[in-house]
This record gives sequence, C-alpha cells and structure tokens, in this order.
Amino acid sequence: MPDLVVDRATLTNHVAFETKDFGAENCAVVEGCIAGVGTRRIMRFAVLVVNQGFLAIEPPLPATRPDLFMWSPCHGHYHYEGFAAYELIDNDGNIVALGHKQAYCMLDSSQELFAPHVPCTSAHTCDVQGIMPGWGDLYSNDLDCQWIDISGVPAGDYQLRVYANFDRSIAESSYENNIETVPITIPEDASSTTGNPTGTSTGAATTGSATTGDEVGADKLNTATTVSACLFGLVAFVVISLMF
Repeated sequence: MPDLVVDRATLTNHVAFETKDFGAENCAVVEGCIAGVGTRRIMRFAVLVVNQGFLAIEPPLPATRPDLFMWSPCHGHYHYEGFAAYELIDNDGNIVALGHKQAYCMLDSSQELFAPHVPCTSAHTCDVQGIMPGWGDLYSNDLDCQWIDISGVPAGDYQLRVYANFDRSIAESSYENNIETVPITIPEDASSTTGNPTGTSTGAATTGSATTGDEVGADKLNTATTVSACLFGLVAFVVISLMF
C-alpha cells in the first residue's frame, strides 16, 4: 500500500515571513486561504509529501468522483480536496492559527527513494493525479495558499504542524506517520525571512493576482530525477543490499 510522510527537512528549512496586501479579487481570497482582505501577515513554508510505500497513490478521476476534488478557477485544473492541513501551535499545545485545508494537485515532483519497486520515470500530472512509490510531491513556499495567516499573532516561539492525508481519504499502510511538527520563531518584523524557498524562486509572493501554477518553476516535472541518475541509485542500492 502507499505510505505518506511529510519531509521534515523541507518543512524546517523553507520558512519565510511576509506582509502582503490582498484585494477582494485575489485568488487567495477567492479560494478561501486568507482570513480577510487588506494587509495580512503570512508565514510561508514548503511541503514535500513523500510516498514511501510500495504502491502508487492513484485517486479516481474527477469525472468519476467529483466529491473528492475542487475545481480551481485560478489554476485551471482540479485539486484533490483535503490533502493537507496546517496548524500553528504555541508551546502549551494550543492552536493559535489555522492554515487553509489545502487541496493539492498530486503529481510526481521528484524521486526521493531508490529501490527495485521505485519507478525511474514519473507517471502523474494534474490531469492524471497520483504519487508513485518512492516519489514526492513538492509545494514550494512561493505558491499561493502555501502559508498560514498569522495576522495578530505575537512574535515568539511556536510549532508548525502539517498533516498529510488528514481526513484519511487515501488508503495507506499507516496513518501514524502522516504528521510532522517543527519549531519556528515568528520575528517582530514579519517581512524578514528564515531559510530559502524551495526551487529557484526568491520566496517573495507577487502582489495582486495569485501565481497560476502549483509547481516549482514553470513545470514541476522538470525537477524529476533523470533516468540515468535513477538507474545509478538503483545499482548502488542493490550493491549495498548484497554487502549486508
């Protein structure tokens, strides 16, 4: 079965803070991932969800199960509903801010594991969604809705918690490893940043309309590991296995 985990390093290393103006026509407002119009403080972060299981995640097509998907007019394709949820928690365990229950366009961004059951080429796009075994789906922190609205939250130390497959609509071998929590510090100046965005973007969001893509750069599939690198990794995996 599939088995989803949230990559801790990606979550830890790609947190950024920003003060941003949102108009009523902004896609983030239209799609419900900001608490209101006007000037808001947001905490951005990147999320990499890896399928470390032995089978691919392959949800039905939107035409077959429209209840599982949400059409995104801003992005021009369907998102799988409820793929991830975000929470900001204080040191006493209280939820101080909630992120949008993020709907994702699931696809194979990059090969993260090397093993005989892991394919060397990607198979999924926003039109045919899913995540192959050993592959990950990456959302960089410069994308719309990849944040928590922290307007009104005091500076200080908190915990950022990310749930993958939080409603368990995707069958997995284990649901116990779907949560990752990392410490973060909100600075006094919300415009300051910590770490760098995933991918080549500067991490600063555009003002006005939302970005139109869901991927790092123009095409998330361009970040996929090449077949030659995959084969090299597979050979290395076999050699090490035989040694032990």
